Amino acid sequence: MSKIRRTDMGGSIVLFVFIGVILAISLISGIYILKLRGEQARRDQAIAIVEKQFADSQAEETKKIVTTSSEEATSNEAVSTVDSSTASQNLPVTGSGMMVSQIIGAGLLTVFIVSYIKSRFVIVRYL
Repeated sequence: MSKIRRTDMGGSIVLFVFIGVILAISLISGIYILKLRGEQARRDQAIAIVEKQFADSQAEETKKIVTTSSEEATSNEAVSTVDSSTASQNLPVTGSGMMVSQIIGAGLLTVFIVSYIKSRFVIVRYL
């Protein structure tokens, strides 16, 4: 027969579950915040693209107006200033940051679940 041992680990199981719940909530909220930031970045990129297209159309109109004028020297200066102002815009930020964070989160959640199950088997074995 197996001898039943008292381990006095009842409080540690509650603590383990409590910490697991806190970690799961923080993981879910982190993913939610990252998702919102990603959506905001996409909106900002869309606004930047629209502004760039508007600036390009304004540049084309300015270029047409300048080329119709009779002064060649002033038209070259105006075109170069318009081109330099539109070229200074940054490229949109893209990538797989959201996918990587989801994979990391799912991996951490799996590790926590497996460690909890292992701890349950160890406790049952020692009782």
